[in-house]
Amino acid sequence: LIKSGQELIALGPYVVLGVLASEALRYTPITRVLARAFARVPLVSVALAAVLGIVSPLCTYGTVPVVLELYGSGVPLAPLVTFLSASSLMNPQLLILTWGGIGPGMALVRLSAVLLFAVLLGVIVLGEPLDTFVVVGALMTFSAIFLVANGK
Repeated sequence: LIKSGQELIALGPYVVLGVLASEALRYTPITRVLARAFARVPLVSVALAAVLGIVSPLCTYGTVPVVLELYGSGVPLAPLVTFLSASSLMNPQLLILTWGGIGPGMALVRLSAVLLFAVLLGVIVLGEPLDTFVVVGALMTFSAIFLVANGK
């Protein structure tokens, strides 16, 4: 319990930064600009979202409030999923840690893999409506609960 509290305190600044950033986005015209721009050229928006996710200093805990605000403002789902996955898997801090800890070769391989994964995920999401992901996610959740409940 103490360790959990320490982790919560350590992650607190990222959550606060993400909430502050999402609130700032709410009151600026940039969300409308992003929504229009990302809707115009979907493939470019996915690639741009992957790069923005990688250079974003926010981890998952800080990125989620920003993504939710942008989604509520009309930004398409594909670039948001791309941004969320890229920023969760790689950010400047992780790149520096990987570079220093494992070496530049592995850091560049990791960076390339994250970029490829995020863009592919975005392209997959481009072709499907949100309802598809909600239904599939719900079915997978119910299936997992059923299997656990039946001891399988």
